Amino acid sequence: MGNRSCQRDLASLLNVSKSIVQRLVRRGDIRPHTNALKPSLKPTNKKERLWWILSHLIDETAGTKREYLPQYNTVMIDEKWFEMTKKSKRAYLARGEKGHYKYAHSSKHIPMVMFSAAVAKPLYNAQKECIFDGKLGIFPFTYEALALRNSKYRKKREMVTKVVKRVIRDVSRKMFIENIVPAIMAKWPNTGQHNTIYIQKTMQNHMSIQSLQHKKFARNPEQLIKVVKEAFYELGAKTLFKCWVTLNHVMNQILKAKGSNKYEPPHVNKAKLDREGRLQDPVEAPLWAVIDAWERIYRDRDFSNDEQEQENIESTQNNASQQPFVMANDHEASTSNSNAMNSQQQ
Repeated sequence: MGNRSCQRDLASLLNVSKSIVQRLVRRGDIRPHTNALKPSLKPTNKKERLWWILSHLIDETAGTKREYLPQYNTVMIDEKWFEMTKKSKRAYLARGEKGHYKYAHSSKHIPMVMFSAAVAKPLYNAQKECIFDGKLGIFPFTYEALALRNSKYRKKREMVTKVVKRVIRDVSRKMFIENIVPAIMAKWPNTGQHNTIYIQKTMQNHMSIQSLQHKKFARNPEQLIKVVKEAFYELGAKTLFKCWVTLNHVMNQILKAKGSNKYEPPHVNKAKLDREGRLQDPVEAPLWAVIDAWERIYRDRDFSNDEQEQENIESTQNNASQQPFVMANDHEASTSNSNAMNSQQQ
């Protein structure tokens, strides 16, 4: 796919103009694709991934494991670096309006602060009212220290906020004991259920927090901490709830991929389903994929031929679906594609 990395190269490959390629993209016949580098997984890794997913399905046998656990007693925690600003931001201005002037000492070394966030699945009552938003807290890896000298920003011996540059195991443990656990104990809903709480180190809503954070400006660590916390608590409970629904759909994709990470991210149009009242939670797993995973784990089914079988299936599907790109009611596109097909046949 290296010769199809931009529209100009694709237009040259198809022997059409760039404007025709742009129209094909708008129509949906051509779609942009980002090919991310993923870690290589051994059969042991795939088996552990499948076992973890099966452990989150209700019931005890392969034939009855269909529905995922609600996971209302699970807390997700993770660390993330938040930058003071992005190198470039896009904004829409009125005619004659000037853009915001941004400056920094170095564009290669933008100040950053690492945060540790803890979230749980939002809880709703029978009337669909949110009684627990799931946001337990977000905490920066910083410490207070005395300023050693005078500057234009502070006076000598004034308390200033310093950023922890290296977050090692002892620092993470201290954050967990002094901030995460007390936040869970203080904010956990008293419903008489979900008394056993499981803490898992993974999280999915960092991009939502960053998109809200970058709407505001920060010039020092104190302001960055403030805007990140504001973005965290501005995050809607519905958005957080959809992250848990997405997690179940990703687990389904892993089941279908036989524990591999070779799968397309699921897009189920959650916003539309939520508006129509058809957003399913908890999500059901495909029975055939559950049975297949069960056999691989408990009957030691081999993983060695999975990749070759998957490549053969994808190759057959791609060959069956390949068709020449033709714009409806576009004589130029039809003629160009016809000439390209004839030249390839010759």
